[in-house]
Amino acid sequence: MNIADMQVGSIYSFTMQSPVIHGSRIQKAKLTAIADFALATVLSPVEQQYAQIYPVLPQGTPYSPETCKYYVFTQLNGERIVIADQWIVDGSVEEISQITYRITIHDGSLGDTTKIRAALTAIGKTDFTIES
Repeated sequence: MNIADMQVGSIYSFTMQSPVIHGSRIQKAKLTAIADFALATVLSPVEQQYAQIYPVLPQGTPYSPETCKYYVFTQLNGERIVIADQWIVDGSVEEISQITYRITIHDGSLGDTTKIRAALTAIGKTDFTIES
């Protein structure tokens, strides 16, 4: 998938051009907004980050943080990150349609299974397995 095809509200994993700021791979982050340079600078120190990442961008990449499109993501841990389009390896973007959760309850009892099943059903989850 191309960077330009990303849609607000969807969840993505992708490879970064450099691990300097956010690591080499972003996993299962929700795209919450697309911003211009002015808004991005309010949300994150993108000008400083751009200067740090620029030396490892592909040769011929213009130094132009003001003309980039900035993507605002919320990661699984709730942290908000802002990433310029130039920092993402084009073609590495993968849309995540499902996430599998694994939850371990260490102090559960056999009677909890019914309550857990009811709680999951109440939030619309029907495709799940409970093991004890």
